[in-house]
Amino acid sequence: PQVQKEVVRTPGASILVSLMKLRRRGRRVIHQARLQNPQVRVVVNGGNCEGNDVNWVHMVHHACAPCDKGTPLGFRLRNRLFRWLSRRDERRSIRAARLVIANSQKTKHELMENLGIPEERIRVVYLGTDPKEFAPLTGEERQEARNRFGLSERDVVLGFVGALGWDRNKGFDVLLAACRRLLDQASFPLRVLAAGGGALDYWRTESARFGLQGQVQLVGHTTSIREVMAAVDLLVSPTRYDAYGLAVHEAICLGLPVIVARTAGVAERFPLELSDNIVADADDVEALARRVLTCIKELSDVRRRFQSFSEKLRSYSWKDMAQELVSLVGMPN
Repeated sequence: PQVQKEVVRTPGASILVSLMKLRRRGRRVIHQARLQNPQVRVVVNGGNCEGNDVNWVHMVHHACAPCDKGTPLGFRLRNRLFRWLSRRDERRSIRAARLVIANSQKTKHELMENLGIPEERIRVVYLGTDPKEFAPLTGEERQEARNRFGLSERDVVLGFVGALGWDRNKGFDVLLAACRRLLDQASFPLRVLAAGGGALDYWRTESARFGLQGQVQLVGHTTSIREVMAAVDLLVSPTRYDAYGLAVHEAICLGLPVIVARTAGVAERFPLELSDNIVADADDVEALARRVLTCIKELSDVRRRFQSFSEKLRSYSWKDMAQELVSLVGMPN
């Protein structure tokens, strides 16, 4: 198959203007494709564009409440406007689709409950992975990564991968609060290595407010996720909303143990024997701290228990996912 890339540039970093440009460009591309072949199948993503055919949903804006209390007024106003527009576009695009593909059972139920999409129009296709790129980490990789980030072998390192903007949806504030409690009761050197772009100065200030300025290292936006994860002992994701949670998925593929909130779609894939690593309430700081402490004390055993789950996730590649999508969508004559 041929792939043609259409780049929609972000003017002045304005997401709102970019969304409008993306929808306009999408309509044009779809129109041209249907002129060339009226039987062509059109797959769009969420509210980004209206295709009236297949919609592949990676987030349900109606199910994601804003987590911006206490943030600057300007951000809150822009955030609320963005969410209003996203929900409006989401209603139009998804309700018009003949087939809706969800990335988790969680997303499927949110589509049914929030948008009234009939169950018979929804199919669930989980995300795949690159089994080579996310093959289990080696001891040499771990040592090199620790050296790269200035971490010692004695350090117990918690990893976090997610947006670090003003919005607290990904739960980094919960992780900081849990780490503060751990420092008060743990006898080991605790460190946090966080990857993700956004309001880094704000989170440095927050880290200092919790008394963690010497424990938290903010990497910022990076394309070297494997290197970041190689340096950590345990990935922690207390996200308040995540339709799936690809970072958690990839960490498990790499052989890392993970703690995740039940509000992430990927949590539904955890086998029963790993259910203790699912936190029921993303805002429960005490429960998160307890689970982190238990995992650290039993780290070797926890790693071992994640092995079979890691193998299972690596066995389903991006190619496998693509084949499943094609079998659902079909191809034009």
